[in-house]
Amino acid sequence: MFEHGVVAVDLAEDWAVLKTRLLRLQRLGTRRLTLVHVVSPGFPVAAERAHRHEQQQKLHAAEEEVRALGFEVESRLLVGELALQLDSAMEEAGAGYLVAGARAHGPIRELVMGNAVLDLARNAARAVWLEPLSAEQVTTGGGGVLLATDGSEAAQAAESIAGELIKAFGNGVAVWVKPKQWLPGESVTEPSDLHTHLQELSARHPPLRHQVSEGDPAREIQRIAMQQSSDVIVLGKRGRNPVTSLLMGRTAERICRHAPTAILLVPGQASG
Repeated sequence: MFEHGVVAVDLAEDWAVLKTRLLRLQRLGTRRLTLVHVVSPGFPVAAERAHRHEQQQKLHAAEEEVRALGFEVESRLLVGELALQLDSAMEEAGAGYLVAGARAHGPIRELVMGNAVLDLARNAARAVWLEPLSAEQVTTGGGGVLLATDGSEAAQAAESIAGELIKAFGNGVAVWVKPKQWLPGESVTEPSDLHTHLQELSARHPPLRHQVSEGDPAREIQRIAMQQSSDVIVLGKRGRNPVTSLLMGRTAERICRHAPTAILLVPGQASG
């Protein structure tokens, strides 16, 4: 899954930060990266040609920078709607996952390329790796994998991939956060079953630890990630009721907007 990734490149000042974060992908087994920059349509013909030429030069420079990090690299300059073009690029390249950057703007973290990438994160058939680009409240790393799970079917693919990442990062923790109040319509898993499930996960993927917390799930995951200095938070992408299953899941989306470390969003059925 991680051998080949597509990187969404914005060619602005944030690229200087994102490219330094790519090295950690080598720990996942990533050897090949496809850099994709998407140009919005709508420029006058002459201006579009000049703009595309300038962006192509910048993309080639970015390609050389990533090659110097030890990756096999190719690049593509595409025109169109961002999420659709990135999704198409992943499909055509046969890449296992997408890498994009996330920056905090005020109290809410928005993705560098806007809500279009968040839309892709919601709907992509492949996993999405989000890197925080803001310096504020980012973990120093070294704590390994933080798997946020609720024991549901939607979390199974994330649990499986977290088990693989444990081998790369060397340690980690599986966390279930018990909400103080269940939302209407939620399917509630019995705590005894979840405790058993967490113990089984730890047994299957040593040295994965497990813990149970209580409170607001998004805030607790963020707190534990800071406390553990986690390298990556692994989340299943779907919610646990008929409303949130149509989107990414409210907890997952809130974690994405405020997470202090990288996030890997895994579809219910991981592809790649």
